Amino acid sequence: MRIEELEQKISSEDFWTKNDNHAENQGDKRNAVIRELKVLKGLFVPLKEAMDKATEIEELLGIVEAEDAASLKHLEADLTALDKRLE
Repeated sequence: MRIEELEQKISSEDFWTKNDNHAENQGDKRNAVIRELKVLKGLFVPLKEAMDKATEIEELLGIVEAEDAASLKHLEADLTALDKRLE
């Protein structure tokens, strides 16, 4: 995954210490990598969290008894919150 690749790149010692003849250009490259990582995380992390929550709700719906009104009400609230988050 690209996020993991960028995180590994940033965490390597060479990323921060490597300088070529064009130190300013190297700084621009570092900034570009950091910006890309921030953009990808900003898009992907909330989506993954929403997908994980949807999966959790789906699994719970499969095991909750129809007569368990309290649990169903809780799941309904979770679904409503997820729906608002996705808007």
